[in-house]
Amino acid sequence: MLLLSLLLLAPLSYILYLLLNLLHSILIPKPLPFIPRLGRTQWFFGDVRPLFKSFEETGQFHSYFEKASIKLGPIYQFFWPLSLGKPTLVVSDPEAVEKILKDTASFDRAPATLEVFATVAPFGALSLPAGKMWRHHRILFGPAMSYNNLRRVTPNMVLHIRTLLLLWETKRSIVSSTSISTSTSPPLKSDCFEVNQDLAFTAQDIISDLAFGESYHSLRGTLEEVKLIGRKDDGGFPNRMSELAVASKRYFEAIPAEDISASISWILKKAFSPSLRAAERTIRSFIDAKIVDGRKRIRGGDAGLSLLDVVLEKELKEESEGRGLLKLEEVRDELLTFLVAGEETTAATMAWMLRYLAQHPEVQHKLRTELLRSLPDLSEREISFEDMHETSTPYLDAVLHECLRVGKTVCAVYRQTLKEVEICGHVVPKGHDILCLIGRVGMSTEGGEKGVGSGAWEREGVNEFRWVSQQFPRSAMNQSWLLFPLCRPERWLDSDGNFNPKAGPSAPFATGQRGCYGIRLAILELKLFLALLNQTFFLEQVPDELADVEEIKVNETITRRPRETWMRVRRWEDVQ
Repeated sequence: MLLLSLLLLAPLSYILYLLLNLLHSILIPKPLPFIPRLGRTQWFFGDVRPLFKSFEETGQFHSYFEKASIKLGPIYQFFWPLSLGKPTLVVSDPEAVEKILKDTASFDRAPATLEVFATVAPFGALSLPAGKMWRHHRILFGPAMSYNNLRRVTPNMVLHIRTLLLLWETKRSIVSSTSISTSTSPPLKSDCFEVNQDLAFTAQDIISDLAFGESYHSLRGTLEEVKLIGRKDDGGFPNRMSELAVASKRYFEAIPAEDISASISWILKKAFSPSLRAAERTIRSFIDAKIVDGRKRIRGGDAGLSLLDVVLEKELKEESEGRGLLKLEEVRDELLTFLVAGEETTAATMAWMLRYLAQHPEVQHKLRTELLRSLPDLSEREISFEDMHETSTPYLDAVLHECLRVGKTVCAVYRQTLKEVEICGHVVPKGHDILCLIGRVGMSTEGGEKGVGSGAWEREGVNEFRWVSQQFPRSAMNQSWLLFPLCRPERWLDSDGNFNPKAGPSAPFATGQRGCYGIRLAILELKLFLALLNQTFFLEQVPDELADVEEIKVNETITRRPRETWMRVRRWEDVQ
């Protein structure tokens, strides 16, 4: 009997042995020749263990990749678990990154990126490969980003930013006339207040207003609540959000941007979260109703200023030419894409602006001098689209682009090779994912400025850089210039003081046909915010404990943003 059992088990054991060997051969890392790699790659876990350890310590993923690029150079290999042995190539060379982003015949968005956004908007631009449907959507939604349309919606953006500044003035008055003595709120916070939520409300109100012609009114509700209640016992301030704003926040925060399998993660999140399912129903039913109502209004000749109206007008024109309507879910998903991209990135960038302005009072003074000179009558009228687009304000442009560079709101973008290509002198086969460190591109000259020396990009000419390939010692993985980059707007000005947009390298919005669709809107919105903020307030430095001078605490999801943003504001007339 024993002999019979052994005879039966022997072939099964051999089959199991062959299957395990096959699995091992499939999963074992297969590095590309001559391209640097991290080393210590494990056949199943790849290179993620030190990455996860770094995330536990810092709350950041992309800083690990950036630090590794200092040590390994402008291109190196990284292995994810279950990647079938195929490495992801991490690229930080400015010229190579630009080529990858612009060469749409050789590169497209990586499937992993498409999968992330397909969880919430499968027919949105961020979820579609660059095919027929994607191009058609771009044609329909393109007019919404025209200068003519941006001119029409500028007053609404100004209104929401003014509401934000009024909210901060109300908070400033309250903190200057009250004190905190509770154990949970130390004295250092007594004349400061945290504003991340205010910035999120601002971005949310602006983007919802632009999308649908009406905002979520989170700012106005919060202003009323602060006036009514004042400061809470813990030193914070109350807020008030509409049901739609709460649903939008819950829905977008659940996007599985950092999960290894976005689709599986999304299924599990929805299965075990009634609040997420309810948020999805709320936001989708609202948008669907807006689309149906908008189509009726457009056919009745009642067009508005919203993004939806612009798209539906274009859609009606196409229908009159014999082309069919978009499916309702296609329009809805493009609007969802617009909302998530516009909310998250704008609020995060505003937070970085506040941090860097408070750390550099000389920048605030210089910016104010320029605005008073270029727009001397701004105290007597409202700011306009022409002020931001046609008036010469080179230092305003320089401050904006420098904050975008050092803030690194979007650290990286994924692409995949569509055919065999050459990157940084190395041949890369078809089907390999490329992680382009667009945030690291903006740091390319920091090493030379701070005296780091080898292992960083060094300037050779006006817009030319070369890689110094000597390896750093292990201590270089914590270079302070990478964690606390030098904020110097003057790098964007030429010898005559004119703004030079090519003074980078810097690619905060990526580039090419898959670059940020809303770049014009984002630039306008952020310039309005900077100009109106500088016109109203001087930002004082907050205590070191609130400024994270020892270590910047950030949250990384779709974007990279400060975990907290504290402000201490003064009116300009009170500044010496």
